[in-house]
Amino acid sequence: MLKSLSKITRKISSHLNKRVTKENYGQIIALGGGGFSDQPDNLLLDEYLLLQTNKAKPKVLFLPTAGGDHEDYISKFYRAYKKFNCTHVHLSLTKKPVSHRKLEQLVMSQDLIFVGGGSLNF
Repeated sequence: MLKSLSKITRKISSHLNKRVTKENYGQIIALGGGGFSDQPDNLLLDEYLLLQTNKAKPKVLFLPTAGGDHEDYISKFYRAYKKFNCTHVHLSLTKKPVSHRKLEQLVMSQDLIFVGGGSLNF
């Protein structure tokens, strides 16, 4: 299933002509729902995000702020992203304080940062 999804997302990507180059250090892709949290059996959006990194094994950071760092939300992330060839971690911002330096090092070392939006606490 994932191989066929890869073909579809490559077609979408080439159609949109949105390639990351050395001059283009990143991009912001906003989603209005969908993905692993809404559709765990349809990971097309998540695969599209991973493909946009242009990395064979991207590093993914999940910030589960929408659910207030709810354990179920975090578990959904891990269940979904373990299906992909990526390194994935999460950072809970409501559980314990993180130093600015550690936060900067972690964020800047990632290829994809997935921020779960929706919480008014952040």
